[in-house]
Amino acid sequence: MESENKDLKTKLTFNELLCEKAYKFLRDISIESSALVMEKEGVNLEDPMQRIEEMILSEGTREEYKMEWKLYSKYCDQNKLNPLSDQSSNKYLQNLKVSLSTILKKRGNLQSILSHLVGRKVKLLRIGKKVKPKLKYALSIEEIDAYLKEQIEIDEQDYLIQRLLLEYGCRVNTAGLLKLRHLEFLDEGNENIILPDSKTGPRVEKITPDLRDLLTDYVEQVPLEEDDYIFTAQGDCKTERKRCHAICVRINKRIKESKALRKSKNYQYSSHMFRKTKAFSAFQDAVKEAKNRARRAIGQANDSTAIESYINMKI
Repeated sequence: MESENKDLKTKLTFNELLCEKAYKFLRDISIESSALVMEKEGVNLEDPMQRIEEMILSEGTREEYKMEWKLYSKYCDQNKLNPLSDQSSNKYLQNLKVSLSTILKKRGNLQSILSHLVGRKVKLLRIGKKVKPKLKYALSIEEIDAYLKEQIEIDEQDYLIQRLLLEYGCRVNTAGLLKLRHLEFLDEGNENIILPDSKTGPRVEKITPDLRDLLTDYVEQVPLEEDDYIFTAQGDCKTERKRCHAICVRINKRIKESKALRKSKNYQYSSHMFRKTKAFSAFQDAVKEAKNRARRAIGQANDSTAIESYINMKI
């Protein structure tokens, strides 16, 4: 019996050694094949950041892609994986310990980066679970008044940022990138403000009298040069993306801690709600004007509700 057990242990040890050798062999083949794939694709991975720099992207998206590639390539180096392989990308995504929405975003980023690097369309595996995003909330007039009244008592700078977002429906990066030279209304006879946007480019808007007075008083408190940013951003903000992110985090915290808003679990409350509010308000105004045009077309009074029976017909 002892002899049989001894033979069995010997066989198990031998099999374990075989498995270990087989694993090393397959790993070496994988590493060699990775090098062959890179050679075949004709891709030089010594400077992938430069290749990403060549992509036609907004500055914010380009910085996001660079950061994604740094994280992904570090994972591949640690696990001896070929960064150009679809399997490597899928393994990376499967091992992420983040929210599902973040995984989906990273998957999209990697697909775009890899497609550009290898010169062909790369399609990674679909993520099994589906994300049901919450609707972004749009503020009512009453909620806007209550919220702004609360915010002006908390912090003047953050109040002004949120006023800008509400007034012009812009992104947080607009406030983050706003410089003194963008405030053209500071010059006598000028009523314009330039709203920078890293995604769509700058746009020129007329400044409202109330916001003009508030911004003028604010910038006069601190001496600024033409190329200085209007609003401050705490932390490591060496790049525009980091600066805008820091301000976005701060504004989202204001919204989260607000007592003036009665939040519903069915909606998403973030800095994007100011953009949604502006769009919704513009849509409602357009609908109101369209109804009035329809009333005039058939001779109804401007306040007539009978127009609903004419325009809500199924075609």
